Amino acid sequence: MTTILSCKSGSEAEKLVNEAQQSPQEEERCTALPKLIAADPDVEIPKLERRQAQLSAMRQRLAELCQCCQPAFAEQYQSSLEAVKQAQEAAKAATVLASDSSELDGFGDEVWKALWGAVRKYSSECAHTSVMFPKLPQGSLCPLCQQPLGVEAITRMENFEAYVTGIAEKQLRERRKTLDALTKRFSEAVAAVKADRGFIVALETTQVALNMDSLMAELESVTAVPASETLAKLMDLIKPSGIQIRAEIDALALRLNTLREMQQLGSADKLRTELADLNVRN
Repeated sequence: MTTILSCKSGSEAEKLVNEAQQSPQEEERCTALPKLIAADPDVEIPKLERRQAQLSAMRQRLAELCQCCQPAFAEQYQSSLEAVKQAQEAAKAATVLASDSSELDGFGDEVWKALWGAVRKYSSECAHTSVMFPKLPQGSLCPLCQQPLGVEAITRMENFEAYVTGIAEKQLRERRKTLDALTKRFSEAVAAVKADRGFIVALETTQVALNMDSLMAELESVTAVPASETLAKLMDLIKPSGIQIRAEIDALALRLNTLREMQQLGSADKLRTELADLNVRN
């Protein structure tokens, strides 16, 4: 007041008053300081750190589900489905082809397989060591009946070998394994996000809580990898939720930094002094 009274003109006094007024940032700081001073950092910091860890884990689970909803994942899944279908048809065809090549009973049983294994061993180690069984040259002697092999007989032997070695079945198993891995990844991602249902009430932002509720409702009917349209709808719910949760994590980080400053010796006194200075200008 004394300083204002000592001003030589009204404009000088007005300028001094305006400079003394609080900025919007200072007003916000003035509102926050009493809460910061009242908070006990030793109690608040562990609570906020746990909340920050929960939010980070929640966001990571959303990110994994988002990856499973991307067009690239959908394309990979559909391609794997088609590959399994083709392998199933190939395995069935191999069995039919080999079965049709045999005119005797007992085809495919253990006795037949033992006989075929003995023929392969005899051909590779004794009779036809220079060629790979059963790709024997036309006219060569059959390692079992020792009669000249024609085209039809060689083809029949190749069909038998493909059946016994299970090339088609092996390919089917490998493709099923790939499909199962994709299905498991998606199912686990869905289950992990569903497990966060109880934490939604702890979200501070109303909009992110509403988005998460909508996402949970959409996931209720999802029991397997859905069509691309449903995946796109899920992704539209996941992305804004992830962004808003990131904002909450960042806000927590700022609060934690302030509280950690208060833990330092004399920090609380500095905050009280800062508040007093701001109140003088209020």
